[in-house]
Amino acid sequence: MTAEEAAYAITRPISTSSIPVLNTYSDECIALFMLWRQIVNACEEWPASRIPDLVALLSAISKIPDHIHRGEATDDEDEGPLGWDILPYFAAEWRDAHWRIPMNILQDYPDTAARLRERGLYIRAQEVESQLVAAGIWDLWRAINYVIWALEMKPNHDYHAEERNGVHHHPLAFYSLELDFQVPAVACWIKHNGQRMHQCIARDGLKGNPDLPTVRMHFGEPIERWAFWKKRLLELANDPDDFTRRGAQLAIGYMDEATESLTEKLNAFDILLRPSALDSQCL
Repeated sequence: MTAEEAAYAITRPISTSSIPVLNTYSDECIALFMLWRQIVNACEEWPASRIPDLVALLSAISKIPDHIHRGEATDDEDEGPLGWDILPYFAAEWRDAHWRIPMNILQDYPDTAARLRERGLYIRAQEVESQLVAAGIWDLWRAINYVIWALEMKPNHDYHAEERNGVHHHPLAFYSLELDFQVPAVACWIKHNGQRMHQCIARDGLKGNPDLPTVRMHFGEPIERWAFWKKRLLELANDPDDFTRRGAQLAIGYMDEATESLTEKLNAFDILLRPSALDSQCL
């Protein structure tokens, strides 16, 4: 069964049925939450090799043209019929399962064995999110903002003092970095989205970013941000923690792959535009 066939079969019962009368304030959402919960569970429990299959399924679901519950379910914003294109409530279901940042996790799981287990789960969740962004299900800013928070936030910097002096910071600025969680996660984000991230930063900087990280650094030229990320990762590639070090090394490799691949494409385009190449195509 293809992803498209599975998506059609899975969504059909919800598309063709009326909203169930359960006398709750969320009757029109219940079937969706049950579906998304199953997919979120699969993202957490299935072998990592199956994550692309689940991402492909979600992508296929987003292309189903039907309305939900025969069009009886409505969008809160425009009150029009709710469709599958926005995967309604999926992001909320995912957030409910993966809202905690590393500092929160370590407060609940302070011992070493629990830390290692929870670290693996956290990085796996970032791997899933990075693939969802790569598939176009979520916005590319999600990838860029994650890397900014991880690499541009200054370790041991007193953001509280800045807040007292009138600089407003997002609450994330007041949590410590946990590099053995976040640096391998950066590698995931760059692995799947590096080339698009590089192109976006080089072309537009952070223009149009709806949720600018308050800890972001400021550069004279937009592309300097990419260079800074690499410089920071080169520093972390010598970190005393082995897991952080290996994560940084992987991320650097993915950054290099992203820029090399882009260079190859530009070179191929330049060759295509040479008169001799155009002449040969016309023959």
